[in-house]
Amino acid sequence: ELISNSERRFYSVESVPETEVVDSNGAGDAFKSGFYVGLVRTGKIDTAIEYGNVLGAYIVKRQGALIEEQGLELLAERY
Repeated sequence: ELISNSERRFYSVESVPETEVVDSNGAGDAFKSGFYVGLVRTGKIDTAIEYGNVLGAYIVKRQGALIEEQGLELLAERY
């Protein structure tokens, strides 16, 4: 869920399926990266949140904080 103060809007999107967390390092950075990519590509905040959720969920499933090519392909497949 995200609340935008400037527009006084509330955004709610479906979460990604529950996943086993291996390493939470980089989850926030991955979310922000996905969010910004989604915002630039679509201009829609709700879609940008979904992009962020996908990359955040992807990064916690593995050790380390780097998004590999596979993670970017996953995002491309979904959107």
